[in-house]
Amino acid sequence: MDTTVVIWVIVAIVVVLAIVAIAVFLGRKRKADFDRNRAVEMREKAKEDEVSALDREAKAARADADAKQATADAERLKREATQHSSDAADARTRAEEQARKAAEVDPDVRAAEPTTTAGTPASSTHDAPLLDDGTGTRRRDGDLP
Repeated sequence: MDTTVVIWVIVAIVVVLAIVAIAVFLGRKRKADFDRNRAVEMREKAKEDEVSALDREAKAARADADAKQATADAERLKREATQHSSDAADARTRAEEQARKAAEVDPDVRAAEPTTTAGTPASSTHDAPLLDDGTGTRRRDGDLP
């Protein structure tokens, strides 16, 4: 072979190697650019996810606070209900005591006759008071002797 052919073969090999090197370099650069863009997208998605997580945490904290407030309100209402129930029982006791005292004081109420809460005889079917007819028998106004 001739020297010029050898030189042309060497030049061709160098050109092919240069083209391959440029292709590899450009491929790596393209891959680096692609990876860079993908990393930017991933960071943006991470920021969105972080904002979403913060929003969910805030909602959870609000729900927890609402639950605690509801519990506190329920406890307060339970205490109020207990107090009202106690007040009602006290009022009922006072009313019964007052009715009993009224029955003791009232000369028209028979001593042996049981009384209701209102102090009227439990066996009474009339609203009229008992009257003494002078014979020692008590009767209601309107009853026949």
